[in-house]
Order: sequence, then C-alpha cells, then structure tokens
Amino acid sequence: MTARLARWIVADAQVMTLASAARRHQVGWHMVNALVGAWAGLWASVAAPSAAGR
Repeated sequence: MTARLARWIVADAQVMTLASAARRHQVGWHMVNALVGAWAGLWASVAAPSAAGR
C-alpha cells in the first residue's frame, strides 16, 4: 500500500464509516481501522510537546 492510498483511506474514514471506506477501497475494515489508529498515533506524537525540547 502506498502512502498516498493510506492518506486517501484515512481521509475517507474521517467522513464516512469504516465499513463504507473499506468497501470503497476494496480492503477489509480491519485494515482501515489499523490505518486510522496508526495515523492518530502519528499525529499524537507530532502534536505532543517533547520533554527534551523544554
């Protein structure tokens, strides 16, 4: 899976159900759920202030 496809799936999952996004991209809803979780984790790590930077 390319990074572009992953971003597209996550963007679709933000505005539709996981099942709908999975059907649209012909992947399992578990895959969509995993991508959304990974994307959320990535954003949480970027948004959280670093203890070393204080």
